Amino acid sequence: MFETYERGDIVWMNFNPSLGHEQRGKRPALVWTNKESQMVSGFATVIPITSHDKNYPLHIKLTGLVPEVHGVIMTEQLISVDLQERKMKKITNCGPKILSKVDEIIGDMIV
Repeated sequence: MFETYERGDIVWMNFNPSLGHEQRGKRPALVWTNKESQMVSGFATVIPITSHDKNYPLHIKLTGLVPEVHGVIMTEQLISVDLQERKMKKITNCGPKILSKVDEIIGDMIV
């Protein structure tokens, strides 16, 4: 069995293996999919968080907003991961304000 997460949870996870310019290594990530979707599919859609803020327009700053995590959410690197294979550990939840910003940017990217 695998653990599921709330939409907006920020978790530690290992992105290895990765290819090219994809994020790699152990880092925080934002869980974007809801628990129901995760339970049905066994997958979660997550977004990596990096500590390197390059002021990209698709990035959302967390520093100061979520005390446990510093850096930016990299919305352009949305990825689906297997919950049974990718061991994740919850850090905190980002809250509705940040999640709404994520939804807005991703919505603009996919239409």
